[in-house]
Amino acid sequence: MTVNNSGLTEAPGNSPGWASVYVADHPGDIGQVPSTMGGEPFYMSPDLIVEGAGSTVPCESKAPRGTAVVVGETYDVYLRVHNNGCLPVANVSGVVFSAIPSAPLLDIRAVNTSGDYEGAATVPAQGVACVGPFSWSPTEAELGNSDEGHRCLLGAIQSPVAAGPPVNDLESWDVSGQFNTAQRNLQIDLLTFIVHNDSDEAGAAELTIDMDGFPTDVPDVWFELLVEEAPGEDLVTLWNGAAANVVVTRETIESVTYAVVRILGERPVLAWSLPGVSERRVEARYAPRAGSASYRVDVNFTLNGVDEGGMIFQIQEVEVR
Repeated sequence: MTVNNSGLTEAPGNSPGWASVYVADHPGDIGQVPSTMGGEPFYMSPDLIVEGAGSTVPCESKAPRGTAVVVGETYDVYLRVHNNGCLPVANVSGVVFSAIPSAPLLDIRAVNTSGDYEGAATVPAQGVACVGPFSWSPTEAELGNSDEGHRCLLGAIQSPVAAGPPVNDLESWDVSGQFNTAQRNLQIDLLTFIVHNDSDEAGAAELTIDMDGFPTDVPDVWFELLVEEAPGEDLVTLWNGAAANVVVTRETIESVTYAVVRILGERPVLAWSLPGVSERRVEARYAPRAGSASYRVDVNFTLNGVDEGGMIFQIQEVEVR
């Protein structure tokens, strides 16, 4: 239980009371700072919502997108705002950016026109309201001149009861440590993201793969994680000897050498030393079985014990007709 005794002495409208607004960074978030994750990743906010243009779904019923976005199509982007307080909060505005979901974020681009806080939503007491829509058409430039890839959406709100984080310093945003920021990573087709070590010194890197029940003991059904190897690295020998629930081979694709990790069980951890000022490409590929089940395979990256993000891969079994 969290007790908050830092409410307003003067609420909006100059009447005594309480007001508190936030966007959730995971489904169980109730506005705590820092957020208590309960096993949920911070980069799958249920309140950063992407819908088809012109959607009429009410704010409280909007669902976060679980399917891929498509280059060239137009979407409506909303920030859903919760008010756990006893008074309505007016003039809540929002801002949304698109970026490459690496650690740290790269190629940051504004989604809403101004690149600054926009909107004037009123969030009722004990209710929700949506800021937006902001029109977004993913471009080939956003995806490295490809029609495949990943982007993440990063959003924030500001209101009379709390200033939003600065739009000119996204590196200072702390999604799980702030109540007014949210992040949602979106999949297109190419199952690739980048991990970084921006320090001058080597760091202890780990990739943890949560398989969400994806079957690993069924013939012709598999999930593989491909991790880029730099010259002189031997991740194949390292992980075959140290990591449980994996078999590792090596493959070169378009002049890039990868350690190919076939997942044989739940939640393997791949640990290695990532050199200073370096980055590695990480890619997933898989063959699902026939059926109707879906899975959320979460590949999480930490560096020196700090959660730096990752990617969730939405895997749908093949429908049999």
